[in-house]
Amino acid sequence: MSVQEPTILLISNDGEKFEVPFAVAQMSIFVKNTLPDDAEDITDDDREVTCPKVSGPILKKVVDFCTKYQEEKMQDFQPPLTGKTFEEIIQPKWYADFCDVDQEHLFGLVSAA
Repeated sequence: MSVQEPTILLISNDGEKFEVPFAVAQMSIFVKNTLPDDAEDITDDDREVTCPKVSGPILKKVVDFCTKYQEEKMQDFQPPLTGKTFEEIIQPKWYADFCDVDQEHLFGLVSAA
């Protein structure tokens, strides 16, 4: 019988909640520093993590990114960059599309990182 990976409930500063697998939550340094290193050591008290500086819409994007990255890692950049556009340089395309947001959201994502 395999042990199921625990889930963590991430809570934004405006109360939005996102339940994510432990591995996804661990991608955030802030969250990682609040949780035990091993999933086996998670207690009920560890299962909720409030992200006081991150709004719901930004936390959703962060969760989307971390979930996608667990499924399909972004390719490393190999200098010299051969593409002429952002979309040609950033692959897979999902990652380029992820960054296609207005300046306010981009600033929020950078701050959350």
